[in-house]
Amino acid sequence: MDDNAVKTLFLPFEQDAVPAPKAGEHWLFLNAEVPHGDNGDFQSFLTCVQGFRPKFLDLHRGGYATLPELDGSANFAGALVLLGKHRNENRRNIHLALERALNGAPVLIAGARTSGIESMRKEMSKLLPIEASWSKHHAQVFQLRRTVNWIAPAPQSAVRLESNGLSFKTASGMFSHTTVDAGSALLAEYLGSLTGQCADFGAGWGYLSCMAAIKSEGIETLHLFEADYPSLRAAEANVTSLFRNRSASFNWTDLAQEPPKDKFDFIIMNPSFHIGRRADAGIGKRMIEVASASLRPGGQLLLVANKQLAYEDTLQKSFRRFERIGEDRVYKVIRAVR
Repeated sequence: MDDNAVKTLFLPFEQDAVPAPKAGEHWLFLNAEVPHGDNGDFQSFLTCVQGFRPKFLDLHRGGYATLPELDGSANFAGALVLLGKHRNENRRNIHLALERALNGAPVLIAGARTSGIESMRKEMSKLLPIEASWSKHHAQVFQLRRTVNWIAPAPQSAVRLESNGLSFKTASGMFSHTTVDAGSALLAEYLGSLTGQCADFGAGWGYLSCMAAIKSEGIETLHLFEADYPSLRAAEANVTSLFRNRSASFNWTDLAQEPPKDKFDFIIMNPSFHIGRRADAGIGKRMIEVASASLRPGGQLLLVANKQLAYEDTLQKSFRRFERIGEDRVYKVIRAVR
């Protein structure tokens, strides 16, 4: 969570530079995060959109009306956009905010200095005038206004990724959306003997699940768990096209907070180890613990990880035995038995 950018986004309201929303007005908040400080009764007028499950849950617990993606065709009296780390995704959110704002409505865009806010401001100034800007907390917010004659082509985000003779649906903002991640490609070499109830923890746009579907005829049901909603929807499209005669489930879940209730025979996993731009091996360790609790006795975890990540202590505590079954210069593949 970028607390500085969130604080700065609401600075124009705190300084009365932008009028607070009136009773009955509804504002759109894209890439939403929970506001900080005394921001009035924001719960009553914000429609928040957040596809990353942990942040979605934070907003939900805070009492904010939150959706994983924007639906319907309603227009809004104003819009807020918090920049993320993917430029094309930021462009898409700004375009959507302008598209769904009423004519004359303000659109506030904020980001930390490290998010590319300055270059985004320069890019947007070629489409619409920058009416005002504010800086604080090592972040910046600038204001555009929806005009009746505003026309701009929608940014292209969808990608068709070609690999192993297959075509996959991905989009900007998803992990490894232009090429198959090298760790996942290595793990895919070891997916030929899966049987029974199988799960993909942190499935992304579904590459490992697709490889499992192709290589393992013994899979009865494939269960995908993913925290990023757009990635899960892409995974559903990719896996369904390859898994037509067998069942699959697609679960938008933060595994750290919402562990599965079912038990599995196999779990495959290429766990994330980043929170935003910061590396955190604790994410993978927690995923390993959840995987152990989600396997039947004798069930197996197939895990790929960067060699520098020390997961072995967690594997030792969580599994009956484990072994390294493959590696390359960067990655290691581990099989662990419950």
